[in-house]
Amino acid sequence: MVRVVLVVTYLVAAAFAVVLIDANTGNVQSENAAIALWYCAAVLLGLGTGQPLWALLFLLVIAFAAPFGYQDPPVHDEAATMVFYAWFIGAGSAVLIVGSALARMVADRLRRPRVEG
Repeated sequence: MVRVVLVVTYLVAAAFAVVLIDANTGNVQSENAAIALWYCAAVLLGLGTGQPLWALLFLLVIAFAAPFGYQDPPVHDEAATMVFYAWFIGAGSAVLIVGSALARMVADRLRRPRVEG
């Protein structure tokens, strides 16, 4: 049950960041806050599950960002699509998921009592 909550939290935070970046309100602080929320959800997902393969979940976010096309209105006449932003930011979240999952695996390994034979 906890795993489902963590996955849904990650996907909602990622979708929120994609939609907010696409809206391009000109408020950089709100976009950065949405990305930070996405990254926090990624760390929680990695720590909560302890499985690095959940990093592949960011590929769903790229599929979600594909229909958005270009930012509306474009920033500094950039021709970057939302897929590029989702891929770039999603790769960072994947690294955070893998790193925090590996940290949990190491912590669990260190907490396990040693049995001497």
